[in-house]
Amino acid sequence: MHLQMGKYRRYCLNRITFLRGMAVCILLAISVSGCRDSVLEHEDNTSQTITAQQIQDQMRPQNWLGKYQTIQPELIINEINTLRASAGLSVLERDEEADRWAEVRAAEIIFDFSHDRPDGGDMITAYNGEVPKSYGQGIARGHQDAEGLVYEWLELPWQEDNIYGITYTHIGCAVLENNDRLYWVVVYLEETKS
Repeated sequence: MHLQMGKYRRYCLNRITFLRGMAVCILLAISVSGCRDSVLEHEDNTSQTITAQQIQDQMRPQNWLGKYQTIQPELIINEINTLRASAGLSVLERDEEADRWAEVRAAEIIFDFSHDRPDGGDMITAYNGEVPKSYGQGIARGHQDAEGLVYEWLELPWQEDNIYGITYTHIGCAVLENNDRLYWVVVYLEETKS
């Protein structure tokens, strides 16, 4: 009973922290949405125009929750595609929208380590493109090695199905460092034919 209460208390505290962060983000987004381009003066008397879009991009939760890694996503995608090719499957094409989807999910799993979104919605609701016919994701936290992580995923039947999924055509990945801990998200999708 005491253990269950401790888990429940941690869950509530994590949820409150997440909701506070989202409230701040929403308030900031509302205040910036009416901004016009602004000019910053520098010490050398030059100015730089900053657009409202640039300000909004900096306010995205994943931009203040940590730092995105650049090498690890490449390594994990290469490892997955190497396994697919050795199994006679087509390699997955990296997709910018899928990368952004993975970035959002990486930020979310800091607060709620789940395949669902923190609000309980399906993972696909974080994707901005046309909803694919099929999709999947792999998530992890704390791992330091892309290759090792892929092989750990292969031990899980549903992740093996993702890695060797014959309907998938595209892939996206994000690795977010937060408080010296890495949060990994790989997303898979089948491109919708027009």
